[in-house]
Amino acid sequence: MRRAPLFGCDVAHALLRAAPRLVSALAGAWDKGRDESRPGRLKPAPHRWLLEGSIALALVAPLAAAVEGTAHNGTTGGPASGLEVSLMKLDQGMVPVGSVKTDAAGKFRFDASIEGAHGLLRAQFEGVTYTELVTPGVPTEDLKLHVYNTSKSPIAPEQRVMLVEPAGSEVVVNESYLFRNQSQPPVTYSGGGQGTLRFFLPPGAKGQVQVSVAGVGGVPLRVNAEKTDQAGVYKVDQAIRPGENRIDLTYRVAYQPGAELAWRTMYPDLATRIAAPNGVTLAGEGLQPLGQEPRSKASIFSVARADFQLKITGEGQLPRGPESGEGGDGGGGGESMSVIPAAVVQQRWIIYAFAGVILALGFYGLYAASGGKPAAPTPSPAKKRKS
Repeated sequence: MRRAPLFGCDVAHALLRAAPRLVSALAGAWDKGRDESRPGRLKPAPHRWLLEGSIALALVAPLAAAVEGTAHNGTTGGPASGLEVSLMKLDQGMVPVGSVKTDAAGKFRFDASIEGAHGLLRAQFEGVTYTELVTPGVPTEDLKLHVYNTSKSPIAPEQRVMLVEPAGSEVVVNESYLFRNQSQPPVTYSGGGQGTLRFFLPPGAKGQVQVSVAGVGGVPLRVNAEKTDQAGVYKVDQAIRPGENRIDLTYRVAYQPGAELAWRTMYPDLATRIAAPNGVTLAGEGLQPLGQEPRSKASIFSVARADFQLKITGEGQLPRGPESGEGGDGGGGGESMSVIPAAVVQQRWIIYAFAGVILALGFYGLYAASGGKPAAPTPSPAKKRKS
């Protein structure tokens, strides 16, 4: 294994180990020189103390700001050796600091300082980019960067949630797809070019859709949707890493009060949960009311049909303002949604925040209270694999 990128830190560590002897030898020689040149005078203890402190600081200070850690392959359980790791400084943009390759033990080290600023570790492994945030004030000498082997097998989403907000002559629609990758051993699913998410876009949207995924620190990142050879069907090629993943859609559909709009899902076994703001009424075949969310007064519905139509009357949108924890965007429907784990009816479930507002929908609890049973999650290849 080529160790050239780590040569500098090897030398620094050797100097640090030799620092006590070096400090003592230099200080002793300096004292001796002072005594011989000025006999009869006391040894300048304060000057010796200053010399020792200066030498120690000179040796240690450059190491204190180093960013170092280990790259780990979560699929094999071993180190990710020979991996190129880049460090970016997040200071009014992404400023490249440098790149190094991990050694045989997966170790990497950057001697450049990013003190006082956020940093971002980034590495690409088997076509997927992995990142790790470096936070100011947190020790940077034992960071972990996890990567995983890539599988091209498809994985189905486990939840689909829609928010419809009619206003004037259009309906703003937010959709959120939740993937739960519980593969053992853990792998990242890439979709193999077929798209990790396939979705239907109503004709009234005219092919215009914004797609976002949760990036570093949960900040939404825009990704592209590609049209497939099926009418109205689009795909998103977004890696589904181990754990919970979310893909959000935002689009607008032309609307006339009382008219029916058609939707469908590309995953027949996946139930759709729908939220309508206070003042908006939904009706349609197979639409089952689940109750009202207390905080926002939004009405919650479930539909298990792959193809369904909604008759929408009224106008409204979820509240936006300081009480929601975020400012209003003024744009009728947010561009992102977030997923927060929660316990509902003694079971860990999902609480969605639509358009920047934390909306405690409690789908599981509402459905159970209505006498029904929650729809079983769609089986995915990740759960069928043998470990």
